[in-house]
Amino acid sequence: MSTGRILSRTLLRYKNFNALNIGLDVGVTLKILSKTSMRVLNSIVVLGLLAVSFQGQSFDGQLVRQLSQGTVKGVHQGNSIIFKGIPYAEPPIADHRWQPPLPPAKFVGEFSAEQYGPVCPQKSQKLTQSENCLTLNIFSPDSIDIEAQSLPVLVWIHGGGFVFGSGNMTAQGHKNWNDNEIILVSFNYRLGALGIFAPSDMTLPKGANFSVMDMVAALKWLKANISAFGGDPNRITIAGGSAGGMAVQMLMVNPQSQGLFQGAISQSGYGAWPLPRTKDAAELKSSPSAEELSDQIARRALNIEGKEIVTENLSEFLFEVSAASLVAAIDGFHIPIVDGKTLPEEPAIMFVQGRQHSVPYISGGNSYEGSVYPYSGVEPTALFSLMGKHKERIKQLYKLDEVSTSAVPYQHLFGDLRYLLAAKLTSQSMDNIGQAGYRYFYNYVSDKRAFSNGAKHASETYKLFQADNVPVLNQMRQYWYNFIKQQNPNGPNLPKWPNLNENNQGWLEIADKINVRPEVRADKLAILESLFHQRRDEIKTGN
Repeated sequence: MSTGRILSRTLLRYKNFNALNIGLDVGVTLKILSKTSMRVLNSIVVLGLLAVSFQGQSFDGQLVRQLSQGTVKGVHQGNSIIFKGIPYAEPPIADHRWQPPLPPAKFVGEFSAEQYGPVCPQKSQKLTQSENCLTLNIFSPDSIDIEAQSLPVLVWIHGGGFVFGSGNMTAQGHKNWNDNEIILVSFNYRLGALGIFAPSDMTLPKGANFSVMDMVAALKWLKANISAFGGDPNRITIAGGSAGGMAVQMLMVNPQSQGLFQGAISQSGYGAWPLPRTKDAAELKSSPSAEELSDQIARRALNIEGKEIVTENLSEFLFEVSAASLVAAIDGFHIPIVDGKTLPEEPAIMFVQGRQHSVPYISGGNSYEGSVYPYSGVEPTALFSLMGKHKERIKQLYKLDEVSTSAVPYQHLFGDLRYLLAAKLTSQSMDNIGQAGYRYFYNYVSDKRAFSNGAKHASETYKLFQADNVPVLNQMRQYWYNFIKQQNPNGPNLPKWPNLNENNQGWLEIADKINVRPEVRADKLAILESLFHQRRDEIKTGN
């Protein structure tokens, strides 16, 4: 180990010692260090420490990590050491569009991880975009001793309807986790038609969900490299909200992700929502064709929608079309595809069948999930068509009168069907494999007059990354910290959160206070669950 490295490691053990401002005042340093540290320092001096010029950069030793790709250097911010924009895969550009991600190339010289990489192509114009976007970010406590410690890791998967978002964090986004000795990781994955696509004439031997392939590649990279940052590769928890919550549910059933994480938290995932299917998946007549939907997107991107143009090789032209055209070809949210490979079946169906990975699991949703309905791209008539023979009963339960995306009853139906139902089904299905399952219902609002319809979609996600000192929110965060550290959310000074294996019902309600409710929207979710099972029973397996 270099002399500079030894000094940096020695000083870092003293949390109140500002290693960035000490210079080389050896006399002052000797007064601060213990006798043991003095002996270490004396050895350093003999080895030639006094010839080393740190020039105010004595913390640099903690900012550099050696990876299989080469050397990477991060930045010190507040109480965290941050590494931004590290490539975890080769750029999926040119002929490598719509291909599985390849391992990243080695660095040429030292890689500077001081800036976020470009975000994946999307409609937002606020950030630099590029198809060369497969990068990740690591946020660790600056007090960590990477050779003596091995901290738990939270991998946060961003939301955004699979059409926008990134792994970029606000200046304070990592603070809660690092202050609680948790390493936070975020990353980008391909979005829109670049991330989920199955045109009828495109050969896709590995599947159609390239975004999921990216997620698996990021997790494999972390498994191999996170120990260099002081993280424990055997204590990785994946979590996300909305599309990120759906991503967690997909990774729970993705064959390639087996063993890459030890816990999972799905916030407002929609694994019970009807998904498009390719010809490689088992037939389900009520589900749309992924090929047909993808062909529609392709024709819009090529500006030939509605035109009498026939081509047998439509996908050949798609490799030449701009990313911006592909982005513009999708209105509303984009949804994953059951392709028989990256997603063998809809996540909730696989959970019910007991085909999910055997790791502890949290899932939940909010009381006003439907706040996001106007942006979904799902028309009320299309939503109502999913109700099957229960249309009249559901119309009564939800008081469906005005047919509009802005009508609150339709919003509540959308929110319950898309998010709460998936939380209910997936969490209670953990009992099928004898693994711990926990379920929550977030109903906290700071101003009941302003938020009379309940807690909006993703509102609990924002609170996890904020610093407000509200007792019930502090308790909620503590459940998450505990789960990431020990795969169990329970701990001292917290109301007990029941494991659904102990009693296969119940929701932890997070409202003005925390309590356990035996049921949430019992009549509504019961009938929606019956719809789910009816649809599931229509799957043709070919037997």
